[in-house]
Amino acid sequence: MKIEKIIVDKFRHMNGIEVLFGKNLTVISGQNGTGKSTILGMVGHIFDYKDQERTKNNQKFKAKYGDIFRFCPFHDKKGIHEYKAILKDDNGDEITQEAKSRFVEGEGKSGRFRIDIGDRQVVGSGAIDFPVIYLGLKRLYPLSQEKEDSIKVKPPTLDPSEVRFYEKYAKEISILLDETLKPQDIKSPNKEFLAMETPVYSYMGNSAGQDSLGQILTAILSFRELKEKKGLSYNGGILLIDEVDATFYAGSQINLIKNLYQFSRDFDLQIIFTTHSLEILELLKEKTEWQTEINFFELKNRCVKNLSNPPLKYIRNNILVQTDQEDKIRKINVLCEDGVTEAWCKNLLGRTKLRKRIEIKSVPISAGILIELAKKKHPAFRQMLFVVDGDQKKGKSGPDRVIYLPGDKCPEGTLYDFFRNEVDDEDGFWNPDIGFIRQVCFKDFVDSHDYKTWLFQNKSFFGRSYCKAFSRWKKANPHEVETFVDNFKNILDKIY
Repeated sequence: MKIEKIIVDKFRHMNGIEVLFGKNLTVISGQNGTGKSTILGMVGHIFDYKDQERTKNNQKFKAKYGDIFRFCPFHDKKGIHEYKAILKDDNGDEITQEAKSRFVEGEGKSGRFRIDIGDRQVVGSGAIDFPVIYLGLKRLYPLSQEKEDSIKVKPPTLDPSEVRFYEKYAKEISILLDETLKPQDIKSPNKEFLAMETPVYSYMGNSAGQDSLGQILTAILSFRELKEKKGLSYNGGILLIDEVDATFYAGSQINLIKNLYQFSRDFDLQIIFTTHSLEILELLKEKTEWQTEINFFELKNRCVKNLSNPPLKYIRNNILVQTDQEDKIRKINVLCEDGVTEAWCKNLLGRTKLRKRIEIKSVPISAGILIELAKKKHPAFRQMLFVVDGDQKKGKSGPDRVIYLPGDKCPEGTLYDFFRNEVDDEDGFWNPDIGFIRQVCFKDFVDSHDYKTWLFQNKSFFGRSYCKAFSRWKKANPHEVETFVDNFKNILDKIY
């Protein structure tokens, strides 16, 4: 079963808006106060899982009413709030489920505001039987703010494959390269989840990002287990995450979204989240093959309007509350001595904001000529950067606008030495399933210095533009990557 859209007839400052949902990922973005979190509540409230299975933190697969809705007795009391959800079942048949608010008078109290699903007078027309997990902002309440004696710790009831799953994705998303960790089952007055324990600190030393990630992985493991238990009768689920980017730094945000997309495919999930992160939105705009739905909310005359999949430039300007500046930024040309130099330069800079300020190209000109051009004071060359291989350093610094790649050889030679001397036979870079092992990589080049031929011969295994090989080198040499990027930025700033 998949939810396709929600149509809000009337709900506070939403009138007649339509929200579309992707098969795997759905984004709801926009400025504060536009009702993004309310949409998550609307989705969660139309489902009520009937079976007895529980999540990994011993909760029902259900969004609690009190966790997702809060109503004001002055503004919500008299209005009629209505919305409807359009879904498709596994047979492709359309299902429409309506929701309408009502106010229940109470004795000696102000009463209660409720949202009914379906027709209260018709048996069986209520909430749809389907598993949902809702992760609201309550998950961000720091454990360090809880009373220590109110926190209970117990061994997690996970099998070995679940422990490995947790460790793998906790490290991958957090980019913890050498850390050893295992899950701890933590219960406090505000939350229960699988926290992270390492050899040097326990759950009490978890950062806010690790705390949030632990709860997300707890939810994913819950759906993983549910799929295994239900077998052929499993027909998916919905994971709702409010402010998915909160407490994660940019690199971790990107890894999180990439893995959430994979989880959505592996466990047949619709993952719906709110975010303000431009890094996440930029990633999803690039990943057109993911067919993600991006809903962007904005206020117009005190009413919410939803733009479906608007251009990234429009989103950026709206979130940053700025006029369109991108086209006014003068891009600097970066000339590289050949295609491999260009590929490595792009890989080293990665997704940094520097890439938006430059245009990287390779030219059929030798490194020596590029260095000479960098010395010229002609205006045509003073507004350029020149990237050459590390073997051009020759023990002295060059002109101000010349940037040298890491190492003291050409990129092909640097990669050759790295994989020959520093990457052992059991490294995860190799792919024995297709026969690409270290011996195969060097079988014709054991003592050869023909680095360019070696790189070309292994091109099909090193990824597009050699990205896999470059990325493995970067993982082992973070300091050299940082030095290159900092140097590049400093020179670029001087030109501006």
